[in-house]
Amino acid sequence: NGANTYKTTDPKMLGLYNKWVQFRNEQTAEYIARIRSALAAASPQTKMAVTTRNSVSGFPLSVAANGPSASDLARHMDIAMPQIYLVWTTRSVKNVIKFTELWANEIRAAGATTKLWPLLLLRNMGLSSGNPASWLHQQTLAALVSGAQGVIFYHPHNFEASHWNMLSDISEELALFENYYADGVRADASFSVSNMPTTSLTEPVYPGYDSVVTNAYWHFTVHRLGSKYLLTLFNLQESGNLVFPVSTSIPNIAVESMRGTTQTANL
Repeated sequence: NGANTYKTTDPKMLGLYNKWVQFRNEQTAEYIARIRSALAAASPQTKMAVTTRNSVSGFPLSVAANGPSASDLARHMDIAMPQIYLVWTTRSVKNVIKFTELWANEIRAAGATTKLWPLLLLRNMGLSSGNPASWLHQQTLAALVSGAQGVIFYHPHNFEASHWNMLSDISEELALFENYYADGVRADASFSVSNMPTTSLTEPVYPGYDSVVTNAYWHFTVHRLGSKYLLTLFNLQESGNLVFPVSTSIPNIAVESMRGTTQTANL
């Protein structure tokens, strides 16, 4: 990583590096699979959780920068905990969404039963700065909206009063909506929002590569559970409201309740 070998333009060196990445993938996957098999034989009721880097096959640049594709290992564990450590701006929530969705897609494509619990960064060891409570709140909800079944906070002993308050607030929200995220299905095509800012931004990601995010100032999802729909909108602007129309292809639909927003017209 320190040599930035993946950035080389020499075809021979790049070809050798890509072979090393493939070898490391296969070697590590076999190693994890053997541990899980031995654990299952010794203690069938025990679950195996593994933390890895955030590199995911659906984002080849992340694989090149990190060496292996950590998402390839997910099928060999019960709980995958990729280190999605982002503290750059409030818009880093878009990269949490990007990485979480890519990991969830990889697990689904592999037909694995692996649970996805991303590690979110409160603060690196020894650093005084980190994720403010409001940013961590957005990132936590973003991971669960995007296909994760849980989250883990890195260095929770550094929680401040505002972070504990954040946990209380988000627990209240999840008590109302978690069943849509956990048991519902994505139904984004059934609703759409318009008149939204369309900005693409580049965010730096460790170890030294960039990730492009689109619609950097907002994110919108729809989850269906039975005959009901949950519309979730993230306002990722530094300040100001988002004013937008919502349209739907579903006839005879009515708004049952809203939280954190105001309806000024009927759907």
